[in-house]
Amino acid sequence: MIRSAFVLLMLLHALGSFCQTNSTDKKDTLKEFSVVEVMPEFPGGETALMQWLVEKITYLKADSACIPIKIFISFTIDTTGAVINPDIKTTSTFPVDCIISDSYEKSVASEILKMPLWIPGKQNGKPVRVRYKVPIAFDWK
Repeated sequence: MIRSAFVLLMLLHALGSFCQTNSTDKKDTLKEFSVVEVMPEFPGGETALMQWLVEKITYLKADSACIPIKIFISFTIDTTGAVINPDIKTTSTFPVDCIISDSYEKSVASEILKMPLWIPGKQNGKPVRVRYKVPIAFDWK
C-alpha cells in the first residue's frame, strides 16, 4: 500500500513537471496571415466596422501642440473570430518633441479588445488567424 502510494506520488510529480512550461515554451506558434481566401468580416460588414470605430475611438484630448493626425490600428482575428494582439501607433505632423501618451494608445487597444466576434477568415476552407489593419485619420477642417 505504501509502495503504491509512493509510485502514485512519483507519477503525479512527473506529470506535474511535464505539464509545466518555461517562458520559451509560451511563444505562439500558430501561423498568422495578412491575406487569405476569405477575409475576416466584422458583424454587419465594413460600414458597421467604421461606425463602431467612430463610436469607440475618441480623439485624444491633449496639449494643442501634440495632436495625433493618424492612428494605425492593427490586430489579429483568431480562428474563433475574437480580436487579439492589438497594436496601436499614432503619428503627428506637429513638433518632434510632441509625444503621444502611451496611456492613450493603451486605452485605444483596450477598446479594440472589446470588439464583437468577427466571422473568422478562412484559408483552404479552414478558419485561420488574420492580421487586420485599419488607419484612422482625423480631419481638422
